[in-house]
Amino acid sequence: MQEALQTMGAGAGGTRNISGNNHLHLLLEREIADLHGREGALILTSGYVANDAALSTLAREMPGAAVFSDALNHASMIAGIRNSRADKHVFRHNDPADLARFAGAGSSGPAQARLLRVGLFDGWRHRADRRIMRRR
Repeated sequence: MQEALQTMGAGAGGTRNISGNNHLHLLLEREIADLHGREGALILTSGYVANDAALSTLAREMPGAAVFSDALNHASMIAGIRNSRADKHVFRHNDPADLARFAGAGSSGPAQARLLRVGLFDGWRHRADRRIMRRR
């Protein structure tokens, strides 16, 4: 790490789509792919970018996909779903009964396997959920 800092410096720089690839990024991706026995790997600049990229790509690459999204999903997940242009259905936070009202929504036939249920919650929402769940 010290050698990389002395050679390349440290600073905010920019994202790869603006500043370009750094050879060390490519080496790290190759090492991660090898570690997991995969053809390739991709490192991203933040959790926000990872969520946006993953959700938009998954839903876009699955023709006829429908996404079921928790109403309190993080903005990164909302952006990913929006960027995918897939059919989107939003259900009340952590409410399986509300999710059930979408039964039969989305694609039919073989595409039914292409329904994505998306949910990830930050700490304060998680704590609030435990209080709600105890009352049920």
